[in-house]
Amino acid sequence: MKIAVLSGASSGIGLCIANFLLMSNYKLYTLSRSRPPIDSTPNMIHIPCDLTIPDDQDRAVSTILDAESHIDLLINCAGEGQFGPHETIDANNIRHMLRLNLEAPVVMTGQFLRAIRAAKGHIINISSISATGPAPHGCAYAAGKSGLSHFTNSLFEETRRQGIAVSLIQPDLTQTRFYDDIFFEPENIECAYIEPEQVAEAVKYVIESRSNMCVTEINLRPQFNRIHRKSSKTE
Repeated sequence: MKIAVLSGASSGIGLCIANFLLMSNYKLYTLSRSRPPIDSTPNMIHIPCDLTIPDDQDRAVSTILDAESHIDLLINCAGEGQFGPHETIDANNIRHMLRLNLEAPVVMTGQFLRAIRAAKGHIINISSISATGPAPHGCAYAAGKSGLSHFTNSLFEETRRQGIAVSLIQPDLTQTRFYDDIFFEPENIECAYIEPEQVAEAVKYVIESRSNMCVTEINLRPQFNRIHRKSSKTE
């Protein structure tokens, strides 16, 4: 049985990926503050963890490495967004977002890298289309995701000769609870957003494409670019 580690599995994209991995007969370690709403199964081990707290992350990583000699798959999916004019976003919220979106996956990947190398395994980072260009009212969010994307591409070049696959998936507007506390959301019309299941399908494609090649980057975009500004939210 292959071993997978997944952050951010408690909802949205991460939950869809978790369901796919369990259906694909992975032994799955999930790292998030709350347990994913998945029926109890011996193939899923949830480790409660706040990835923005270094001691929490270190404890979770040590728990897994004490139990497993190798890791076949690491998926860094945990993330959050703070949006609005940059000067209006609370400094502590920016720090928390950057720790979760950039620092945590970069550090955790390094902690697992030897175990991944032992399996000639696969690292998949879920970034954002915001990483690919200017993002007014999302400056800090885009900066963190851009850093994650650049890290992912650099890590592929660093580890490819060791047999490690490294892939980057950059979704655009996705219909999840990500927008619950944000002043905008994708319009509720067909083709204005992608579904979290479609991101999980991209993960499946990336994993199953491995042989003599590595799918290094996938961008997922809705057909239409239509954003709805919530009247109850302010920037």
